[in-house]
Amino acid sequence: MRIDELEKRVQDLGRLYNVDLRLRKGMNYIFLDKCDFETCHVLVLVGTKQTCIINTDMFHFINLPDGLKNELIEILSEFAKTPIDERKEEKKYQYQLKDKYSWIPEEESNMWHFLNVKLNGCSNEYILLSSDNSPYYKNKFTDKEIKEVAEKYNIDLNMFDKIEVEDE
Repeated sequence: MRIDELEKRVQDLGRLYNVDLRLRKGMNYIFLDKCDFETCHVLVLVGTKQTCIINTDMFHFINLPDGLKNELIEILSEFAKTPIDERKEEKKYQYQLKDKYSWIPEEESNMWHFLNVKLNGCSNEYILLSSDNSPYYKNKFTDKEIKEVAEKYNIDLNMFDKIEVEDE
């Protein structure tokens, strides 16, 4: 299972149980977080350097409903058994507003010109922010994802430079 497939299955499961579940990539682990408003808590760690490494010994995981725990374990076990080289996801890109469309003074640089989409299911919004990772905004997109975002929010992608994201 690829990482992007894992992310989709986890998000689908979160919607089913009305829980905001998010994946974060670290150096040696993928973190599965449960987020409430502006606070996120680690539920599970899955190894990224070796197969079959899962740590569910987290306070917030223990307190999940049994049905959700069982389904998460099934999905995460399938991913953890996947050979490392088969987990790689599709290329992702960031979209930076072109200078000619900017209203921000040049001396403030263009670090705040990256397209970000709010992850919280309660609001439908996109905004220009930094290129930094955030648990509340998505700013790295596959070609398929950006097409969906552009259609949903009526965004003219010609106003942005497409920048390939290096592996994290």
